Amino acid sequence: LRDLIYSMSTEEISGEKEIPEEKQIIGKTISEETIWACTTCRYCEWACPLFINFVPKLVGHRSYLTLEESNFPNEAQIAFKGMERQGNPWNLARSDRMKWAEGLDVKHISEVEGKKYLLWVGCAGAYEDSQKKVTRALVKILNCANVNFGVLGEEENCTGDAARRLGNEYLFATLAEQNVETIKGYNVSEIITACPHCLQSLKVDYKDFGGDFKVTHAITFIADLIKQNRITLKGKFESRTTFHDPCYLSRYEGDTESARYILNKISPNFKELEWSGEKSICCGAGGGRFWLEEKIGDRINHFRFNQIAESGASCAVVGCPFCHTMLDNARGELGKEEIVVKDLIEIIADMVEEN
Repeated sequence: LRDLIYSMSTEEISGEKEIPEEKQIIGKTISEETIWACTTCRYCEWACPLFINFVPKLVGHRSYLTLEESNFPNEAQIAFKGMERQGNPWNLARSDRMKWAEGLDVKHISEVEGKKYLLWVGCAGAYEDSQKKVTRALVKILNCANVNFGVLGEEENCTGDAARRLGNEYLFATLAEQNVETIKGYNVSEIITACPHCLQSLKVDYKDFGGDFKVTHAITFIADLIKQNRITLKGKFESRTTFHDPCYLSRYEGDTESARYILNKISPNFKELEWSGEKSICCGAGGGRFWLEEKIGDRINHFRFNQIAESGASCAVVGCPFCHTMLDNARGELGKEEIVVKDLIEIIADMVEEN
């Protein structure tokens, strides 16, 4: 980029003169493959000694390609249509959004009185089989702690995280405005979510749309419940564990301690990965990459899972639905089924003493 700027005239930089094709940034200086390969994990920003923000610029390039040129990966269209039509990127029926709660007494937020917490289920938590178990486990924990909570049910839309990271700012804004209006209508005290991507949208991105909400990741919330003696855990989790930090919880939210506070209490065989905490390696799903095919380089989830296997862990503990899916897929694809991938919320739910 520096060399490109030096090669441009003052008129080209100011916009007075049209920039010739050979000096275009997108497709010339930076290839489209590079623009779409980014997982927005922000590791490059964390490692950069000059604190340069790369991710917003790449997402800006994606926005130009998506909105101005309608030039984006074909696979993204499925997710876009799903968010537009059904409020979820899987394009599954909105009427099925509460099927995860069958057999549970889960209230709609409108039925909750007094100081109330909104459990933001998220699309993965409502539709993806492995994450439905995590959502049910979280409900169990909240009930054991007597947390006064409810859900939005079919009123909940996708937060639009993938739409924004894939450059579809118009779709993101539409979903954000709808969600902000819905949440404001129920006067909730705090939002709890098990998805770090939903966390980022609700807590940070929605401020631009009038949504100034207190939002907490479920693991952070549970750690506080333990510290406040509102739940009691029985026994120990004896498996050899390690923790894969979600990028959107560690580098975006800045919380690398809550999961470790819990694991150090319950897991006597917990061992850190070499690349952990703020320097954790991405699972490959961020930036909307979950919905795209990997066409260049090695599969990121394979690279990360091999690191987990080399640690000697028998259980890879996660705190994000997309990390869960990506690492579980890698486990099968690499033939390392002896290693279990499990969300920390599920582990806690199995150990919590019920009232």
